[in-house]
Amino acid sequence: MLMYTCVPQEWIMGLQDEAEYEIIKTDHGCVKAAKTSEGLVVSSLQSTDPFDYLNPAYAPGTSISQPPKEQGMQSVCL
Repeated sequence: MLMYTCVPQEWIMGLQDEAEYEIIKTDHGCVKAAKTSEGLVVSSLQSTDPFDYLNPAYAPGTSISQPPKEQGMQSVCL
């Protein structure tokens, strides 16, 4: 059976994503990275520049490092 809907598959099928995520602010936007045993792995990118999506460093499944957090700085990405 095919189902065409704008509702995410997780809502319909009752699937739950058990991965923990971290939002990392970069010069080119924000990267949502999943925490794995190997480190942080890119899950998605939020950017207003279309060319950022062509950058292989931000491709899903790519390892990424967490930059050191500066004291007093808040993340702007939500």
